[in-house]
Amino acid sequence: MAYQKYAYVGCRTTKERHAIGEGISVYGLNDDGGWDLVDITKGLVNPSFLTLDKTKRFLYAVSGDFSEIMAFKVLTDGKLKALNTISVNNAQNPVHIIVSDNNKYLIVPFLKTGNVVTIERDEKTGELVKIASNQIVAGKTASEVSHPHMICFDQTRQRILVPCQGREAGISKVVVFDFDDHTGALKQIFERQTRLNAEARHVAMHPNGKFAYLVSERDSTITFYVYDELNGTMIPMQILSTLPDTETDDCWASGVAMDNDGRYIYVSNRSHNSVTWYAVDQRTGYLTLLGNVSCLGRHPRFIALGPASKHLYIANKNTHTIYRYNVEANGQLSQPRLMAKTGSPTCIAFSWNAK
Repeated sequence: MAYQKYAYVGCRTTKERHAIGEGISVYGLNDDGGWDLVDITKGLVNPSFLTLDKTKRFLYAVSGDFSEIMAFKVLTDGKLKALNTISVNNAQNPVHIIVSDNNKYLIVPFLKTGNVVTIERDEKTGELVKIASNQIVAGKTASEVSHPHMICFDQTRQRILVPCQGREAGISKVVVFDFDDHTGALKQIFERQTRLNAEARHVAMHPNGKFAYLVSERDSTITFYVYDELNGTMIPMQILSTLPDTETDDCWASGVAMDNDGRYIYVSNRSHNSVTWYAVDQRTGYLTLLGNVSCLGRHPRFIALGPASKHLYIANKNTHTIYRYNVEANGQLSQPRLMAKTGSPTCIAFSWNAK
C-alpha cells in the first residue's frame, strides 16, 4: 500500500532504561485514519527524540543517555536510510532537538552535562557537518550545570528558550539565548529562576509571541510568563497545578502541547497517568483549567498535537502504546483510539504539514 503521510516514533532501547524498544518505527497513515507499521530502523541506541527538517526529506534523532546525534534520509516509501552520526565530545544525554528556520542548523540540549549545542547540517545531503556552537548552562557554581531539557524558538526565530531542571547541583530556571542563524552561535542574554526545586522541563510559546508557558516536573505546575520579544525577558504571572483540584499526589508533569491558534494547552502527568488541559485567555494570557483525562496507559512521557491540531497523541512509555484523542472545537478531548502498540515510545514526528 502506498502512503502519503507517515509518523515516526522514537523510543528507549536499553536495559538500563528498562526498555523494550527496537528502534525508530515508521507508520503509514491509512484511509481509515489509523496507523500501519511500515518499517523499524533497528540497531539504534535510545533514539529517544526525533525531528524532521523543513523539507521533510531528512530525519534526525538523539541517542539518549549517550553523546550522538544521528541523521537519516527519508525515502519515497517513508523508510529511513542512515546518513551519518556526529558525537559531541564531553556532552552526555541529548534530550531534545529542533531545526533552525533557515534549515541550516540543529540545536540540541544535553541534560546530564548542561550543554546547548548547535550543529551545522548540509542542506542538500542532510548529513551532519560540524559543531558550530557549544554553550554550558551554569549551575550553582562554575563547576556545576543546570541540566537543560528542551529547546524552543520564540516567534522572532532569533532567540531560543531553554528550560533547565536544576536538580541537586543546578538551578531550576529558563535561559534565553540569542541565536545567529548565519553562524549558529549562541549567546545567553537572560535567565529566570523558577520556584525552588521546581525542575523546569518543557515550554510552549503562544503564536502571538508574548505568552510563554512552562511546565515543571517536580512540583507539577504550569507557569504563565509574559515574554518580551524585544529584550528576551520573562515575567511570571500565574502558576497552576497540572493536576485537577481534587488531586494531591505527585504527578511528575512532563510534556506540553499548544494548539496552532494558541487557544488551548495540554500537559501530560507521568505518575498520575493523565493529561490536563487549559483554556488560554487570548487577551491576558491567563489559564483556566478545563479538564483531565486518563492517558490509558502508564508514564505518558510525550504528547503532541497533530499538524492540524485536530488530534492529541499520547506516548505511554511503560505500557508501550500510543493513543489518540480527538480535539473538539472547545478544546475537550474525546473518542480515544489506540494507534500503535510499540516498545517504550518516547517521541512522535509527523511527515506532513498542517491543513
